[in-house]
Amino acid sequence: MIRFAEARWAIVTFCISLVTSLALLAIAPGWAPGWAAGWAAGPAGAEPAGTSDALTYRMTIEGITDEALLERLRETSRLVAFQDTPPLTSGGLRRRAREDQELFEAVLRADGYYASRIDFSIREDRQPVDVIFRIEPGPVYRLEDYTVAFSPPLAEDIQATLDLDTVIPALDTPARAAPIADARRRLPRRLAGKGYPFAEITDHKVVVDHTQEAMSVEVEVSTGARARFGPLTITGLADVSEDYIRRLTPWQAGDIYDQDKVDNFRQTLAETNLFQGVSIEAAEALSADGMLPLQMRVVERARRSVGFGAKFSTDVGASVSASWKHRNLFGAAERSTAAAEIGEITQSLSLDFTKPHFRMQGQDLFASLALNREDDDAFDERSLAAAIGLDRALAWGWRLRAGPTFEILELTDTAGEKETFLTGFPLSFSRDDTDNLLDPTQGNRLGFRVSPFFGTLDETTSFLVTEANGSHYLSLDPEDGVVLASRLRLGTIVGESRAAVPANKRFYAGGGGSVRGFEFRRVGPLDATNDPLGGRSVIELGLETRIRITESIGAVPFLDGGNVFRDPIPDDPARLRWAAGLGLRYFTPFGPLRFDLAFPIDRRDGVDDLFQFYLSVGQSF
Repeated sequence: MIRFAEARWAIVTFCISLVTSLALLAIAPGWAPGWAAGWAAGPAGAEPAGTSDALTYRMTIEGITDEALLERLRETSRLVAFQDTPPLTSGGLRRRAREDQELFEAVLRADGYYASRIDFSIREDRQPVDVIFRIEPGPVYRLEDYTVAFSPPLAEDIQATLDLDTVIPALDTPARAAPIADARRRLPRRLAGKGYPFAEITDHKVVVDHTQEAMSVEVEVSTGARARFGPLTITGLADVSEDYIRRLTPWQAGDIYDQDKVDNFRQTLAETNLFQGVSIEAAEALSADGMLPLQMRVVERARRSVGFGAKFSTDVGASVSASWKHRNLFGAAERSTAAAEIGEITQSLSLDFTKPHFRMQGQDLFASLALNREDDDAFDERSLAAAIGLDRALAWGWRLRAGPTFEILELTDTAGEKETFLTGFPLSFSRDDTDNLLDPTQGNRLGFRVSPFFGTLDETTSFLVTEANGSHYLSLDPEDGVVLASRLRLGTIVGESRAAVPANKRFYAGGGGSVRGFEFRRVGPLDATNDPLGGRSVIELGLETRIRITESIGAVPFLDGGNVFRDPIPDDPARLRWAAGLGLRYFTPFGPLRFDLAFPIDRRDGVDDLFQFYLSVGQSF
């Protein structure tokens, strides 16, 4: 019995060892003998792994002079995609070439080449093996006709509002697949914006005439019944007021149905930051009176959040900040933010409040209160500031912001200590069409501000501050691997001498958000001890090349220039101070981490250091 048990366990142990060995061979087929490697290679049709006996090759395409078309062909090619895993046999290589031949024909047809000829040859007498495609693309066919038939027919006035010329491709243009497919997608959408939510394409015929080298397209569209907006049912609300949601609704029950209004409404709700998700679904059929009921479901976000930040630079040292935000204070998306910053130069406490869509959609009421302390070589400040006003959306993406400000200031500069009660009436216009707040790759940011100020207490003063800012972002490749970024700042102060303008309202330049390489506020006029005096006009400009090296690492060579001038009009606008440097970026989900090292080109002895470096979150501008 003992010997039988021992034999039984020996058999079990052998089986376990065999299974384990086969599993290891499946994981690492390159270690297995030929029969095991073949068993572990996977199902038929999978690309075989390369071995020393594989047919290494190179693929070339002849006959195509259009670089963009040539790149699309190479992007489609299986020979290119699997070049690192060459086939084991000439049959496998030929199979890949035939697959590429079919794929190339599809690419050429998509570009309007419907009479192309594609041949390939394989030179196995060379090492690596040559796979040569010879392509005769032929002529580009043109779109001769594109007709749309509606069933039931639409009234002429309704059909005129569809503006089909902006949907269908233009005639006598290359018969490319992309605009034709895009028109097929957009036609029902355009009808849904005109009251036909159930419109669908029932037939789509494409006829290619090789004798005329032309294409014609016939589309039949079933419009369905015309609908009107029915009742809107809202579910999922907990803290957000339903009245607030209904005030934002851009239609009334009984209006002609418009899918664009539904989509814009969904986007408006998403931009409130009150919801994790918003869905609006129409019923599957109209009610008896031609109304289309809608069901909206929302998932609310947490109302409160806490944020933290930190930055460091050699000129102003380190600073940390913290904020507390409430997104829905009274149930109608009222935002309130309390923030604090503690740094070596600046310490501040602030409270901001915003009531969106105040009195009308797109108009916000804002109010703020801030306590600030600043100790710098330019001036020392103790201030209490308050502001209230309106922020309103205008046409073409512009925003207008206006409202009075009130400041109680205690300032100490080279002229001594002053106490001032300053009232301002700033008016600003801004526009931002960039694609990302912290790391833009395309678009523009523009701002223009006019601020009259009136001061009393120790002395009476009145002056006008005018300032313009702009930045532009241009991506040089489709993957946003190289982005050119440039900025310009101009400003002037009129109405008072420099000494009569409070020190914290004068212009300064230099530092991480200005002319890098120079100390904070150190560009411009200086007193006998090299402390900044500020000025009544300013010019700043910057240029960066943002290069993405990997998914998480980037490099940014940059050039900054600028100066501050004593008078409202610069006496010598070309007299700018320049600095150059190199930055590193580490890209994270919440924005790029920035490290910039900058060197002043025209360094002043006894004033400017050899270099400055800066650490913060987000791009420099």
